[in-house]
Amino acid sequence: MENELTASITQTGKQIESILQKVRETSHASSPVRTAIFRRMQQTATINSHWHIAWPHWPPGIRAKVTAASQKIIRRLLQWYIDPIVEQQNQFNQTVVNALQLLADDLAALQTLCQSPSEVQQAKIDRLQRQINALYRQIQDKD
Repeated sequence: MENELTASITQTGKQIESILQKVRETSHASSPVRTAIFRRMQQTATINSHWHIAWPHWPPGIRAKVTAASQKIIRRLLQWYIDPIVEQQNQFNQTVVNALQLLADDLAALQTLCQSPSEVQQAKIDRLQRQINALYRQIQDKD
């Protein structure tokens, strides 16, 4: 019983993934607002380990200038420690931006698809819904 359930879940997952892949291939919906948002995300995805300590303008006062200069010196001395962490953060940020872009593309495609499903798509949706209901019944029977 458990192997049938696992096989059924796997088959349903593959079918859903194939539908999503088709949706990704056919969807090219893009709004100017979404494009601007993702352009801004791309611009801010990369951080700089030497960002703005007393640059381009030094702070007023001797104490503030000495503090800023000492921060610059400490940051330069710890560069060997900071740079790998900054690189990891940049890679993570870029991965998140790419994932959000894919999710937004999928969402736009699914919204387009859900607005007017064709007969073939409706049949697939009905078939998948029946499979999901059957899986729920199998799970409830097992419990």
